Amino acid sequence: MTTIALAKLVSAAVAAPSIHNSQPWHFRLRPETSMLEVRALRERSVPVTDPQGRALHVSVGAAVLNLRVAARHPGWAPEVRLLPDPAEPDLLAAVELDQPSLATLPANAELFEAI
Repeated sequence: MTTIALAKLVSAAVAAPSIHNSQPWHFRLRPETSMLEVRALRERSVPVTDPQGRALHVSVGAAVLNLRVAARHPGWAPEVRLLPDPAEPDLLAAVELDQPSLATLPANAELFEAI
């Protein structure tokens, strides 16, 4: 995956809505693989409005959805693993980005344009 392609994916992901536009996420590419980790940034949480962190998780979920839609746009089939490591509670998702898509999802183009 090129740096430009990765930047486009992350750009789409961070366009996701978040509670009070806090953007409580962090993306990290594991250089030895094509795995993009999505982590919660607790320092960007809004504890008064969201004391249990539910909105933080919903916000990160929206970013993961945008990432999946953006990855499908050029023909990849992102594989998402939620909560992949119980020892790392802020690691909310890992998205594998190296498989080509074998199917076209009709609504994906509309979703991508909406991002």
